[in-house]
Amino acid sequence: MRAVYSISVSLFLVLLCLALPLHADPIDIIGSGGWQTTNSGQIGGSGGLYFDNPSGDPPGLDLNLAEYLFSEGYLSFNAFYWGDASGGFDSSMLFNVPSGSITLTILTEIASQKNNNVFGWFELSGGIPVLHPLFLGPDGAGATVQFAPTSPFGFYLSSQGDTFYSVASLSTSDTGFQHFAVMTGNPGSSTFYLGVEDSISTASDRDFNDFVVKVTVPEPATLVLLLVALATVSFGTRRSWARNT
Repeated sequence: MRAVYSISVSLFLVLLCLALPLHADPIDIIGSGGWQTTNSGQIGGSGGLYFDNPSGDPPGLDLNLAEYLFSEGYLSFNAFYWGDASGGFDSSMLFNVPSGSITLTILTEIASQKNNNVFGWFELSGGIPVLHPLFLGPDGAGATVQFAPTSPFGFYLSSQGDTFYSVASLSTSDTGFQHFAVMTGNPGSSTFYLGVEDSISTASDRDFNDFVVKVTVPEPATLVLLLVALATVSFGTRRSWARNT
């Protein structure tokens, strides 16, 4: 009888696991924009999207954020960016993510001030940003760091005497321009890409390729916990059979 009961519980957990989505949305951006669709055929430096502008960088490096991500295979044909439906930016972006550590990896850094720039995350205390640096000037492509932010949080880049925040109104200058662009292959995935423009808008080519990082957030743990519970019950089932045979 115990074995039959244990098998019934196991079957219930299996059905429950199948009924749950494999992914919850791990990226929650707080702002006035939303996820907008685009694809590689629409990208080409036309300026139709706020980050899709011709790059003024030397040949071989002259790809804007979207062109770079598509050409390197980080994004497939279809992709999403955070902004408004007309292709404009969201001037105020904060982030909520599940508890646990977040992994950042520098993909490329083309900025002329790359040896001096500082990138990190910030939290707000009484409306004042408290800075937590993550990458310093000497850090380059391939550098990886993990951090556990207090949500909601934002990102910042300090460059050439200015500090630009993902909440543009907090920036030390150029407060009407968003220096951060966000792209992903799927809004429900655990990975998105952040591109930064490190110059003031009046002196910028607006290609958002000066500092590009891959952001990976933890997957929801609910399904894992259920599978652990299922394994535990299954083990109990085998023990029940052993005691009754």
